[in-house]
Amino acid sequence: MTSSNKAEMSKDITAQKALRSIIRTTSDDFDRHCDQLMTSDDPEGPHGARIALRRIRSVLSGFAPLIDRSILAEQKDEARRLFRLIGTLRDADVRAESLASVQAQTASKDQLHRIRADLREAMKAHGAATYAERLCDLFQSKNWRRKGCKAKRWRKAPVRKIAVRALERAWSDCGDYGPSVTDLSQAKRHAFRKDLKTLRYLSEYFGDLWSGKTKKDFLKHLRSLQDQLGTLTDIKMIQATSAPDRTAQERLDARTTKALANAERDWHKVRKTPPFWI
Repeated sequence: MTSSNKAEMSKDITAQKALRSIIRTTSDDFDRHCDQLMTSDDPEGPHGARIALRRIRSVLSGFAPLIDRSILAEQKDEARRLFRLIGTLRDADVRAESLASVQAQTASKDQLHRIRADLREAMKAHGAATYAERLCDLFQSKNWRRKGCKAKRWRKAPVRKIAVRALERAWSDCGDYGPSVTDLSQAKRHAFRKDLKTLRYLSEYFGDLWSGKTKKDFLKHLRSLQDQLGTLTDIKMIQATSAPDRTAQERLDARTTKALANAERDWHKVRKTPPFWI
C-alpha cells in the first residue's frame, strides 16, 4: 500500500520542505483510515491506519538529524502507542479471515464486535481523531527543529543528502541479518520484517529523486519480500491465538512453506540488486 496523496519530492527542494510534505500526506492517510476504523467494520481501516503510523515512524527516523531529540522521541512514542492499540483489532481481523467453520466464524464476529467497540473508546481517550492535525501543526511550526549549525545545514540542504543517509542506514540494518531468511529465528525474522518496512517506506518516499530500472527492480523485490514475511507473521499469530482443525492446519503449513521459499527468493534478489541511491 502506498500513500493516497503524493508528497512533494524533487532534487531541488530542501530536506525541511520534503519532511513537511511527507508528514502532511502521511498524516492525511492516517486520518482517512482512522475515520474508517471509527465508522466502519471494514478491515482496511485498522490495517491502513497502522501502515500510516509505521510510515510516520519511518520518516521521523529518516529525518532524525533535523528534529529535536526530545520531540523525535515523543512523536515516535505516540505513533507506536496508537499502532499497538490498533494491533488487537488488526490481529482479530486476520484470524477471522482464516476461519473455515461457520461456528468459528460466528464466535469470531462476536469477539470482533467487542474488540472494535473497546478500541473505538480507547482511540477516543487517546485523542486519535486529532492526532494527524496535531502532528501537521507541529511540523508546520518551528518548534520541532533541532538546534545547532549542523542541524540547520541538514534542514537547508537538498533533500537528496538526507535521503542518501537515511537509505544507507536502513539498508545496512537489513543487511546485518545475513543472506538467508530461512536461517533466522522467529524473533529475528520479525525484527527483520520491521527493518525492511523502514527501508521500503523510505525508498518509496525518496524514490522520485532517482530514476531507472534498478530502482524499480529494487522496490519490486522489496515489496514482495515484505508481503511474504507478512504472511508468515499472520500465520504464526493465527497458530498462537487459535486452535486450527486438521484441515486448517494443513492449509497453514502449506502457506508457510510457500511463503518462506518466496521470501528466501526475494531477499536473494534484493541483495543482488544494486542500491539505487548509490
